[in-house]
Amino acid sequence: MHGQRLDAALVLLLPHTGVRHRRRLFETHTVLVNGKPGSKGRTVQAGDVLSLSPRKEQMRCAPSSSFTGGGDERDGRDVLMADSVQQKVRIVREHAGYAAVFKPGCMHSARIAGSAPDVPAAFQAAPSLEDLLPQLFPDKGAENTPMLVNRLDYLTSGMVIVAFGNERLETFRRMENEGLVEKLYLAVVHGTVSAPLHLAQGLDMARRRQTRVLEQESDDPLRHTGVLPVRPVTPLSQVQPEAACPQDGRVNTPADCTLVLASIRKGARHQIRAHLAHAGFPIVGDPLYGVPAPQPGHCTRNGTADGEQTPSHSSILYLHHHHIEFGEFCATCPPPWDEWAEWEPAER
Repeated sequence: MHGQRLDAALVLLLPHTGVRHRRRLFETHTVLVNGKPGSKGRTVQAGDVLSLSPRKEQMRCAPSSSFTGGGDERDGRDVLMADSVQQKVRIVREHAGYAAVFKPGCMHSARIAGSAPDVPAAFQAAPSLEDLLPQLFPDKGAENTPMLVNRLDYLTSGMVIVAFGNERLETFRRMENEGLVEKLYLAVVHGTVSAPLHLAQGLDMARRRQTRVLEQESDDPLRHTGVLPVRPVTPLSQVQPEAACPQDGRVNTPADCTLVLASIRKGARHQIRAHLAHAGFPIVGDPLYGVPAPQPGHCTRNGTADGEQTPSHSSILYLHHHHIEFGEFCATCPPPWDEWAEWEPAER
């Protein structure tokens, strides 16, 4: 393994896992090289000793096998699990052979293809939403197997749609290809959006990590993004109290941000995130396309000068799949943002 990346070298510890599984372990475990934390891309040298240590916050996040429910009413039914991201998963609506399931941020939509069942529990990657479908819908027969029909990025919150059986899955795909599916996302972006936008630039998704926006427009309207400004807002992550840096007397003012409604018909990987950033309005909290984090020595929201931020807000990507309509199905899910109670009346 000399000269290999650390995420590849982990195959020595977990020989039955694929590279995607090993990369996801960095979200739930600290990977140690000679007793010190290492990043995915670190180069491993001959003689290095590798080990895995579950993070303390993840040791309290084992999914529970107990679910609550019962009765025929499924709208808004919460699925209870342990104190973790998975605890927030819930069924928003089930109707006409489909269901909308709320996925919180910091959770993968799809399971890792080819995951090995004999991997020790301590080294399993965090459960994806797809892993939880059999528990969310325990009474579906083989002909109505729950299947994901869309995906959300790891940091994006909102509704993931589930089809019950291949026939309904294919029906959704057909409607999506015909432009008959409307998806609305709420996003908070840096800058002032003062008028509606129609973002039609083509997208180059050849690079797996990041989508590149092309200069020429796409002739496929299913890949366009419509943006409607809702109102100016100040996310908690952008509030910088004057008391943060009393030593130099600087006055910190919140950055200009706008709550917007983004509309897509089909969508491509990172479409909304890439389109908005290319237009000059990156989404607040976006680590790939967004505004760089504050540098050491600058004031930050929690009043420190070392770049540290309060975890409950510093890691939020302000992008949420809010509403969907297709055929006989429609569902709406409010975002989990602390500020939404203040912002919601103006959005109606």
